[in-house]
Amino acid sequence: MKHDLRRYPDNAAMNVLKIICKASQLPRQLTIDAPTTRITPAHGPPESLWLFFYPYWLFIAAALDIKRPQIEFVDIYFANRLVNEMRLPAPPETLRVARALTALTQQKVAVLAEVTRRYISNAETSQSMFDLNLQLVDFYVTLGIEFVGQASIGTKVSRAGARWLAPDGPAHLGHDRGQFHNERFGISFRAARALLNQSLNEVAAETGLTIAALKGLETGHDWVASSKALQNYYEQNRVEFLGWSDASTRLFYGVGVRWID
Repeated sequence: MKHDLRRYPDNAAMNVLKIICKASQLPRQLTIDAPTTRITPAHGPPESLWLFFYPYWLFIAAALDIKRPQIEFVDIYFANRLVNEMRLPAPPETLRVARALTALTQQKVAVLAEVTRRYISNAETSQSMFDLNLQLVDFYVTLGIEFVGQASIGTKVSRAGARWLAPDGPAHLGHDRGQFHNERFGISFRAARALLNQSLNEVAAETGLTIAALKGLETGHDWVASSKALQNYYEQNRVEFLGWSDASTRLFYGVGVRWID
């Protein structure tokens, strides 16, 4: 498969280029065609010799009407070795979910992750710089958050979301339960609202629930009727709630949300 770096955000092309340069199958030199950010093998003598012979080459090329070789895409699969090194940036909504799960403000995240608050705001609403996006991902991972989603090269991430890291089920929980984050309530309505990027007022208007009721449900109050109505609202808007319960402790693990499709 041929790979076009134009599919990546601003800094991603250079990030991929650094990975490509590690592959021994490529020529010794690489150049980037600036208008298209495509990578081209640079065959031929060292750069110093080119500088010396370049004026003569222009004259010969003009006389013989030699055209510039066509630029080709570089195959970056190399028997799937590159896929193991590439990291996809997190979609903006998953960063919102991660912050909602950890109950941190933008200001607090900015201080702890050592980025500006303005960047946090931009990263949660639009595609952001590749390296800083991954810096936020690494920050949330250290807090125990797992980002989920399905993707292949050249496609957008589908079923994106985030949850607290947890084993696949109670059978894999083991004796050291304290190493995994748990919740008393198995549904994170705060995370669901963050995935949709809606305000409390917007959700209240859509569901008919009061602001006070929404705040209570987001902080873990289990009001059956209101909880069921709010869960149905989010599921109708393509939100899938994640997590499972441990019958012996009645605690929930792996709580989070993702897009249904």
